[in-house]
Amino acid sequence: LTALGKNIRNFRINKGLSQEALGKVLKVDKAYISRIEGGKKNLTIKSLAKIADVLSIEIRSFFS
Repeated sequence: LTALGKNIRNFRINKGLSQEALGKVLKVDKAYISRIEGGKKNLTIKSLAKIADVLSIEIRSFFS
């Protein structure tokens, strides 16, 4: 989970989004995004797909 969270964080930063901005688009709070990026939140494929969509990347990019 930690590696996945770090990858999500890197893609978010490269896209120029704050945790708050990403959370707003996904309709979740900043703390939720923080837990994801910190490897403390287990994600469903559906959640990963939503994040990937907002960041304009494919889900598999999170794992490479």
